[in-house]
Amino acid sequence: MSEISIIEFLVLAIPTYGTFFFIISSSMGSAPLALDKASTRVMVVAPAAVFSLALVVMSPQIVMLDEVSTITSTNSSEVITDTTVYSIELENMSWGAIHMTLFAIFFFYIMLNLHSLLTKKPKNN
Repeated sequence: MSEISIIEFLVLAIPTYGTFFFIISSSMGSAPLALDKASTRVMVVAPAAVFSLALVVMSPQIVMLDEVSTITSTNSSEVITDTTVYSIELENMSWGAIHMTLFAIFFFYIMLNLHSLLTKKPKNN
């Protein structure tokens, strides 16, 4: 697991959670497997599936700021480096499971839309 910065977390989390709420709101308004917009839904949800999978493998430590100060002595070759890291530690370990669940939802949503896109024929008027 790798550390993640707050910017990376926001870039991955906002589209992921936004797409999840998009799926919920769009399924309330129309049939979730309507053929007319299936390809559009697949193109919108596919990046969120990748982002949610990336959030699964990320560390629960979110780095806010890395501050490095270096002091070099003029009379010797001694270099003193002090590194300060400000971070947020996600204490609840269920975030990985939540993001894995979102990935599963996105994956099955994509598969259902692709299936409906490839098997249903458009109605001829």
